[in-house]
Amino acid sequence: MSQVLKTSGNYTVKTTLGGVITLDTGPSVGQVVITGDLLVRGDATNVLVEQLRVEDNIITLNAGETGNGVTLRYSGIEVDRGTVDKAALVFDEIENTWVIAKGQNGSYDLTDSNLKLRNIEFFTPVQDALPLTLTTVGTPGASVLRVLGINSYDTYVVNDDDIPNKRYVDQRIIENPTFQIVKEDSRVTVEDIDDTQDPLLVESRIVNVVDNNRVLTVYNNRAEIQNLTFFNNVITNPDTNENIRIVTNGTGRVEIDYATQMNHVNGTPAVVDGATLIYGDEPGLEGGSGVYFVNRQTTGEAISGELVSKKKALTFSL
Repeated sequence: MSQVLKTSGNYTVKTTLGGVITLDTGPSVGQVVITGDLLVRGDATNVLVEQLRVEDNIITLNAGETGNGVTLRYSGIEVDRGTVDKAALVFDEIENTWVIAKGQNGSYDLTDSNLKLRNIEFFTPVQDALPLTLTTVGTPGASVLRVLGINSYDTYVVNDDDIPNKRYVDQRIIENPTFQIVKEDSRVTVEDIDDTQDPLLVESRIVNVVDNNRVLTVYNNRAEIQNLTFFNNVITNPDTNENIRIVTNGTGRVEIDYATQMNHVNGTPAVVDGATLIYGDEPGLEGGSGVYFVNRQTTGEAISGELVSKKKALTFSL
C-alpha cells in the first residue's frame, strides 16, 4: 500500500553520528525517484550499478575551482583495470595539454600509453579553409597515413621539419633541373638528353662528383672512370699521347691467362729514357719473331732490334 508523507516545510532525516540511511526497495529491483536537484556533500560518491545513464550533454569535472587553472594539476577520467595500472584521460594544467597515460592519482606514465583512431582533424584559423585531416587508409597491417582536406598539400611543405607526402617527393625530384643527390661537395647527377631545361646537353649521362672532381661518367654505351674510357672490351685514355699504367703493389706481377696480342705499329716508337719498349711489327729476316724492342744504352745511344726466334737462333749458331 502506497504512502505519502507530506510536510508544510523542510524535512530532515537524521541518524546518529556516522549512521547510514538506507532506501530499500525490497528484493525486486525498484527505483528511488528524486524529482528535484540532488546535492551530495562528502568526500566520495560511489555508484554501484551495471549501467549509468546521464542525460546531460556536458559533464563538468573539477567543479567549483577557484584558482587559476586546475589547482591539483590533473582533472579527467580514470579507468579501473583490476590488477594492472589504471588507464587515464586527464588534462595536465602544468603542461597545458590532454594526456593519455597509465597510472593514478597524478602518477601518470606515458611509456606504454596507446591511442587507436582513424582520423585526426586539426583546427585551421583561416576562415572558410578546409581543416587538415590525417587518416589511415588500407587494410589492417597494410595501412598508410594520408593527408586529406588540403589542396596541393605538397606546396605548403617549406620548413625543414615539415612532413612531406609522396607528391612532394615526386615533384621535388622532377623539378630539380639536374636530378642530383648532393652531400657537401660530392654529388650524383642524372642528365637526360630529353630534358629541355639543358639545351647544351648532347647525350644522356650519370655523373659522380667527389670533392668537386668528376670521377665517373656513365653514358648509354660507355663509361669514363678518372682518365680511362671503357667501351665494350676496349680501355682507352681519352687524352692524346697519354699512357695507361698497370702498377702492382710491391713485388706483385701482372698475369695474363692467355696470349698477348701486339698489333703492328709500322715503325719504331720513340725511345723512353729509363725504360725498354716491346712492340710488334712485321717479322724480319734476322729475327723472325715480329717482336721488337727499343731502349737507350748507358752511353746515351738508342738501340732497337727484333728478338730472335728459336729457329733463327739455331741457324745463327751454325
